[in-house]
Amino acid sequence: MAEQGTSGEVEQAVRTILRHLVEHPDAKDTLEGIVRWWGEPLLRTAEVEVVRRSLDELTDRGWVSVRTAGTGVRLYGLNKDRLDDVKRYLHG
Repeated sequence: MAEQGTSGEVEQAVRTILRHLVEHPDAKDTLEGIVRWWGEPLLRTAEVEVVRRSLDELTDRGWVSVRTAGTGVRLYGLNKDRLDDVKRYLHG
């Protein structure tokens, strides 16, 4: 059985998420909301696990912040302090 989410798929999702956040720096959503609503066909057709791994990578880099709401729901959003790093990554 193939591993869910190759590194190439994760990298594509990372770039898609970052582009969305650069265009909408105040956007915040759950994993499910990001998959469903962030407008990119890539995210809507990607395995949820690919998007989860992408968000994990982005939070590890400090480019995306995660906040847990009282119900245990995790909300992801841009770490605006790292916006210049994100832009350099996307354009580099």
